[in-house]
Amino acid sequence: MATFSTHILSSLDGTHLSNVEVSLLEISKGGKRKTIFQKKTDLGGRVKTQFSPKIGEKFEHQVVITMPESLDTISEKDKSGKNTTVFSISIGIKFENIDATYHMPFILSPYGFSSWISR
Repeated sequence: MATFSTHILSSLDGTHLSNVEVSLLEISKGGKRKTIFQKKTDLGGRVKTQFSPKIGEKFEHQVVITMPESLDTISEKDKSGKNTTVFSISIGIKFENIDATYHMPFILSPYGFSSWISR
């Protein structure tokens, strides 16, 4: 079994972001999507779970982070000229090993994000 974990922080003040929805989807070459897990971060901004990834050319995965309301710091006045809102982040990933540990931290801000894979 593989392990997937994440740690999500706010770029505004460095705090752990709790209660943030994190999903992992499996996508077949034909485009069929299957939810592997859907969890919310704990008080420390973390999610950790075990799963059995399908590997090879026929499968890829997608990590989806739903942006927390706590990052919506833009005033109503400033929103009036804005015609888009970021509500989720999706990152495609291809797992190469069914027994590996995959740790993918995120730093979120109202205007963007940073992510990487720790080994």
